[in-house]
Amino acid sequence: MRILLYNQNPVVEKLVALSSKKRSDEVVNIRGLDEIIEENVDLVLIDDGAFIIDTNCFEVIKEKVSFKKSCLVCARDTEVDKSIFDTIIIKPFLPTDLIEELNLNKLYGEIDLSTFEPGEYPKVTP
Repeated sequence: MRILLYNQNPVVEKLVALSSKKRSDEVVNIRGLDEIIEENVDLVLIDDGAFIIDTNCFEVIKEKVSFKKSCLVCARDTEVDKSIFDTIIIKPFLPTDLIEELNLNKLYGEIDLSTFEPGEYPKVTP
């Protein structure tokens, strides 16, 4: 899985690095919007510290990056519109918490079942 991490917090960066190493995920870490290059990723992970500094950052990322899911890493009392993200991870968290969340939110994409004959549907296993 390719993950774009927009973050300015070294602790979050380290926790994501530990989690991604355990899962063999590739992480592209950016600290500013000027570092964004057009690319495809599976997950956009945004830390609330970066999001609060520039609340328009998610819109800029959506314009430049193709992704399947989005996740906000935030403190419980962070006052942002969390509804624009697919998933929320509450700080503090352990690397195992992030791994569990990533495993729960498998990024299979959509499967068009109309292309299969009845009883011949694809098998999806976690």
